[in-house]
Amino acid sequence: MFSIVGAFIVFCAALLHVYWGFGGRFWIDRVVPTTDNGVPLFVPSKLATFAVTALLLALSWAMVSDGVTAIVINAVFAVIFFLRFVGEFSYVGIFKKHKNSKFARMDTLLYSPLCLFLTVCCAMAVLGWI
Repeated sequence: MFSIVGAFIVFCAALLHVYWGFGGRFWIDRVVPTTDNGVPLFVPSKLATFAVTALLLALSWAMVSDGVTAIVINAVFAVIFFLRFVGEFSYVGIFKKHKNSKFARMDTLLYSPLCLFLTVCCAMAVLGWI
């Protein structure tokens, strides 16, 4: 069950990345880490955005598949999502110091908890196939 829910969430995230890759602006000021006064810490390129899309689609597939490749993909993403949940201690994650930007508020309310949930989903997918 965790795998199916996780795969659906990750697939929806992939669709959002396709939208942003083609120039969509919805929530763009809330999805890139910014300083407290709203200056983006980086500007994702189209190539990077589509690369993330491809990785998310691979994970969505792996969460509902079996075999060694699926196990490895899920294990790698369990680690990635957990590291994203913890963050880099400044602008991203549960231990961030800068908490006053739109991104920081969304990170606290949605992105970090979602990353923890996806960590569990990926781990459950791994454990389900071992």
